[in-house]
Amino acid sequence: MKAIYILNDTSLYHGGSEAVMGYLFSLLDSKKFNIFIENKKNIIEKEIIDQSDIVICNGEGTIHNSKPRAIHLMKVLEYAQKQNKATILCNTSWFNMTNEFDHVLKRLNQFSVREKLSAEILENKHNVKPEIFLDISYHYKCEHQVKEERKIRFLKTDFYSKEFNCFVVPNGGSLEHIDFFNMKQYNWIETLNKFSDVRVVLTGRYHGLIACLKTKTRFIVYPGNTDKIDGLLYWFGNDTALIKNYKLLLSSAKLSHRNLNYYQELFHWIEERKPWLPYFLERKNSFGR
Repeated sequence: MKAIYILNDTSLYHGGSEAVMGYLFSLLDSKKFNIFIENKKNIIEKEIIDQSDIVICNGEGTIHNSKPRAIHLMKVLEYAQKQNKATILCNTSWFNMTNEFDHVLKRLNQFSVREKLSAEILENKHNVKPEIFLDISYHYKCEHQVKEERKIRFLKTDFYSKEFNCFVVPNGGSLEHIDFFNMKQYNWIETLNKFSDVRVVLTGRYHGLIACLKTKTRFIVYPGNTDKIDGLLYWFGNDTALIKNYKLLLSSAKLSHRNLNYYQELFHWIEERKPWLPYFLERKNSFGR
């Protein structure tokens, strides 16, 4: 029975991250694998890694700008490789990172990103060509409600503010009176159920976008703290719903019904993306570009 050490369990952050880890754990049957979860996030847990056969790092939105947590995750993968452990970096975005760990990237047994801009950065700056798969929360199996008639016209999440370097809730301007949905307070099924009752979601959250794609909900999206939202729509090849001027979010939402073909094409394209699988579970021709 192989032992697997999982890095960067983000499940407590919000419903989207819960779904990410839910999908990952659903693949790794505890009857077939011994699963170890990262416990101390500021040290390399060498004893656990030494007992493991495979180290899997869920990159998600953590690896950017050479921040301490991002550097730590790369150092853990580096240590695991020195111990001749198989290493996987999956479900990640990659922005503004140092070249210090290019040797680690090249030695990964499996490497995948969740949008095209990260893939191009890695190829051009780091000389590594990862695979591209949709964020794995999309393929997490759960039953959400499907509403024949959507009763809520607009719903907003929070948005990233460059000025304050954090996510903020609009408390003035055109979005002030639109109901706010705090993704950190709801699990994934609750999020999907809510979005299924909305005609247009205005969001600055990457997993807010994923929830819209999952529920086939029209959306207007605002850039986040990295270009991961931009990168997903760039991968599709059309960023009509990406609005970079905050003042135009509501007016764009009110006109989104004019772009029904755009949303239908996007939802169809998303449905065709094959799910990511770890290499030791892969089916033949499972890769989804």
